[in-house]
This record gives sequence, C-alpha cells and structure tokens, in this order.
Amino acid sequence: MTATSTRSCCVIKTLSYIYWTIIDIIAHKFNFFTRWYYDKSIGNEYQKEFKTFHMRTEDTVLHIGCGSFPLTELTLARKIKCSITGIDKDKIAVRNAKKTIKEATLQTLVTIHNGSGESYPVEPFTTIIISSCAHPKENILNHILRHAKKGTKIIIREVETSARQIQEYTEKQSKLQFIASIDHHPFPFIPPFGWKSFYFQIK
Repeated sequence: MTATSTRSCCVIKTLSYIYWTIIDIIAHKFNFFTRWYYDKSIGNEYQKEFKTFHMRTEDTVLHIGCGSFPLTELTLARKIKCSITGIDKDKIAVRNAKKTIKEATLQTLVTIHNGSGESYPVEPFTTIIISSCAHPKENILNHILRHAKKGTKIIIREVETSARQIQEYTEKQSKLQFIASIDHHPFPFIPPFGWKSFYFQIK
C-alpha cells in the first residue's frame, strides 16, 4: 500500500468515525430518526450479518464500541434474544447507551459498561463483535487472541477502504480461522464508502 493510499484510508476512516458518532447522538435524541433510518436501514444490515454468521439465543456476546445508540445490542436482544454486553471508552456514550437500553426495557438481556477492548475480560463470551469505530483494532485483537477461549466467534466490522488492512493482519494470525465476510452498502454508503463484516473463529 502506497503512502498516498494509506493517508486516504486514514482520512476516510476518521470521517467515518465522526459520521457514526454524530448519527449515534442523533439517534439517541430523536426517536423518529431511529425508526426511519437506523432500524430500517442499518438494523437490516445487522440482521443480515447475524443470520449469515449464525448468531444464536444461547450466545453470550461482547460488543466493543457500542456508542451512544447501541443498535447492535437492541437488534440482538430483540431478534436473537441472546445476552449481550456493550462497552465503550467514552463515558458520555456509555451513559446515553444505558438510557436507551432502559427506555427499551431490555436490561435483562443487555448490559452496558465503560471499558476498553484492549483490556476488558473476554473469557466469559462466546462471540465478540468489534465495531468499525473501535480502535486500535490490532491491539484489541491481540488482547482477544491472548485471552478468549478456543471456539470463540469474532466479528470484525471495518470501513471498506481499510478492510484490506484487517485482512492482511488476520491472515498472519495462526489462531484465527476465517469463516465468511459480508459487504454492507445501505443508503448513503455507496462503494467504496460502505463497510465489511468479517467472521472468524478462534482455533
């Protein structure tokens, strides 16, 4: 990868992070936006991901980088009805996410904590989802590979322009078995500005 293309990837990744942060805050504050955009568009993409990657009711899930509006948690709890813990390093995002889960009356299935993917205990979970906004991904993955149990599912979401970097890193990890991947392009994410979901399992 050239220096120019690396810089371009960094710029797009930064813009993506800013976009998702703003969208999360809007969704947290305005219910009509949540129903119109998040639930019907992004939520449908997550449902496709969960179906393709064989998410089950008996799974215990850790989501790293839940954000202010924890759509992954809401979708999993409502559609799959599994137990899920969402974490985020941003204390304001954690506070907002807890409020959203409480308003949805999903506290029996969803727990939100302040925490980092580089150090949070991963041993209890059968599935770990790493948000596209969670970083630094290599450090998070190194922590997971050191401590997660054999057979743990790992789902990595990454913006499309940086997906190759994830592929190159994961190909070097002997403990990771690649299972499948999905491309996501809901409106307004036309190629190459969508994101990819990668599904791995720890050998």
